[in-house]
Amino acid sequence: MILLKSVGTLWINEKLGCPKDWKRFENSCYMSPRVAADWFGAQTNCSTYNAHLVTVSSRSENSFLIREFITKQHKSRHFWIGLQRAPFDDSIWVWVDGSRLTFRDWYSGQPDNYRQEEYCGEMYVLYVRSGVVKWNDLNCSQASRFICEKELIGLPSCSEDNGGCQHLCLWAFDRRVCKCKDGFISEKDGSVCLDPKTFMPQEVQPQTTSTLGVVLLVTQLISLVLLIPMAFVLVSFYRKVAKQRRRDNMESHSIMINAPGTNEHSLENQTSPLTTSTFDDAGNGQDTCRA
Repeated sequence: MILLKSVGTLWINEKLGCPKDWKRFENSCYMSPRVAADWFGAQTNCSTYNAHLVTVSSRSENSFLIREFITKQHKSRHFWIGLQRAPFDDSIWVWVDGSRLTFRDWYSGQPDNYRQEEYCGEMYVLYVRSGVVKWNDLNCSQASRFICEKELIGLPSCSEDNGGCQHLCLWAFDRRVCKCKDGFISEKDGSVCLDPKTFMPQEVQPQTTSTLGVVLLVTQLISLVLLIPMAFVLVSFYRKVAKQRRRDNMESHSIMINAPGTNEHSLENQTSPLTTSTFDDAGNGQDTCRA
């Protein structure tokens, strides 16, 4: 029966980094000792570093291990990982901490338990030139290189809640780095990203308000300068129109007074009563004399 060993952990140091010769990915540190051992010996060797054989939980972690520890060397094709058949059921694979697999990267047709003696898991380089690396089951007694892992405690991981970053969570120089998308304002080392269209820093507001006031004042002055000449033009036009109307009224009145038909008709109307009265009186006189 294979006894699962306790997993050692590395408490976070002041620089939030990994020990010398260890490489960091997210919340763990990794190292591949330059020795070969069987699977159990490899696990014992890792424990001396307060670590354990590596457990792989994602494709990104798997790619990191291949890139940093396997394809960079050309001598070894076998690397033990912390994968083994469960002691209670050899059809089930578990990690050294007893957890089930959440990610798998087996070669096609593997694991096959060749000769019923392959109870441990490894990363195997099938084609050295092309760098094709997949998982394979192997006899636990074979001596191979191996990869150790130990966790950092208390440091945010990009795989957990995006590492506390609002936009992008990246790794640079063994550190988690938050980065905002292009055009956004970065606050708190990139943990907070502000949209400049909806956010305006307080120190910018007074300057912006002052600038707006100057623009409005200049606009009002320009409007006033343009309105004064227009006012003079309108007053002058009104005066001309009023003067022309008075002149037209006077000429119209003069024409009515001096019209010939209008004067004779007026004289006739004035003399006709007198003339009629005179003739009436004359007729009455004549009748009186004849009488």
